Parts: sequence; structure tokens; C-alpha cells
Amino acid sequence: MFIKYDLVSIPVVDSSDKLVGIAIIHDVVDEIVLPIWKRRFK
Repeated sequence: MFIKYDLVSIPVVDSSDKLVGIAIIHDVVDEIVLPIWKRRFK
């Protein structure tokens, strides 16, 4: 979603659509992309 819409942050909501925080692109890279790269290039 970040890349498709060129976003730097997105809202994080709970099941009642109440805002509980934000996720920034840095969080996504740290939590999703970085571990994949580490496993791939070991």
C-alpha cells in the first residue's frame, strides 16, 4: 500500500475503526522487508 499510493504513513485502526496509532514506512521496512532480506542474503 505504501508504494502503490506513495505514502509515508498510514493509520492503524482497531476492529471498531478507532484510531490506535500510525505506521510509517520505516516501521514496515524494519518489521517486514529487513528480515526477508537478511534471510535471503545470509
